[in-house]
Amino acid sequence: MKSKDEIQLLLDLTFLDHEKIIIERQNSLRMTKSESRKWPDQAGLIYWIDRSNSTFVFRALSSENIESDIKLIESNPENFPTLKIKDYGKFMNEVEFFEVVNLWEAQFIESTLANRRLFKEEEFYYNLSDTGYYWWLDGSTENTITLHTSITKIRNTKNLIRLGPIGVIDQNKLKEVFCVEVLEKLFPVVAFSFTSGSISIQSSGDSTFFKLFYNLITHGKTDPLFWQFTNELIQGDQNLGKTKVKSLRDFFKRYAIIRRFWNKVENKL
Repeated sequence: MKSKDEIQLLLDLTFLDHEKIIIERQNSLRMTKSESRKWPDQAGLIYWIDRSNSTFVFRALSSENIESDIKLIESNPENFPTLKIKDYGKFMNEVEFFEVVNLWEAQFIESTLANRRLFKEEEFYYNLSDTGYYWWLDGSTENTITLHTSITKIRNTKNLIRLGPIGVIDQNKLKEVFCVEVLEKLFPVVAFSFTSGSISIQSSGDSTFFKLFYNLITHGKTDPLFWQFTNELIQGDQNLGKTKVKSLRDFFKRYAIIRRFWNKVENKL
């Protein structure tokens, strides 16, 4: 007959074997889920969407190398608290990536949107003290752009395009960005209107730079020619003021990143 110490030892060994089997199965599951997907060997944003009935939150991590960081997450998910991984299996099923050319682009998305609770349909929940986080596009054609930077001035969103959570921007900052003197250096401005919560710009339909600006606003598409010209303005036009041109250039570089990211994720909400 075995002693109590011997029985306890057998129980302990059985428990350890059982625990080892569980760990091996978990590691195997992690490898299977990881190897079934191809992860890019470049910089980007690793994220998943934490959804509730009316809101969602991006849980995100900017990464110098998506493939390498996914492997690190697999090995020790607890070392990445910003991702808030509670269920590893669920995380691996829902994790997504957004590739970028420069790491700062992913860092900008993370600092702007990560861990911020956003409404799926902001138009139904806003109040007068909270002007909203989304921007909207209204009545834009090949030669006209009308932006709404606040939900409070919009009566009906049915025919509007939600540009994404661009953010609440100070009105003085927006006036500096949408400076008509700068815009006129980029393309002909036929009509211009700037009010609290709304910006409208009309140009001639045959302007190449307005078409580039239009694609930037509507789709987040950037063209090297557009940035080249703004850089030339910064270097060459002393009367215009370098600060104003830089404000426009820097703002729209960041705007384009959020717009492209939103294009990818909007249908997944």
